[in-house]
Amino acid sequence: MPIITGANIQRFQLVTWRVAIGLEAKGMTRRGRSVTAIVRDHFKMKKGTSRMAVWQRLNEEIAKYEE
Repeated sequence: MPIITGANIQRFQLVTWRVAIGLEAKGMTRRGRSVTAIVRDHFKMKKGTSRMAVWQRLNEEIAKYEE
């Protein structure tokens, strides 16, 4: 099993958030704050930012690691 190290740690977190937002969109819930709200806070986005806008921002950030 490969070990996640270095810059891949941040990329792994972003990919995990993207998957979690997709699951929230399909109706899965969790206790506490939503992942969408957590990601909004992380990127300092406004409170009313749509889930799709957050999803797109995550895709942009992940793309930076793939260059």
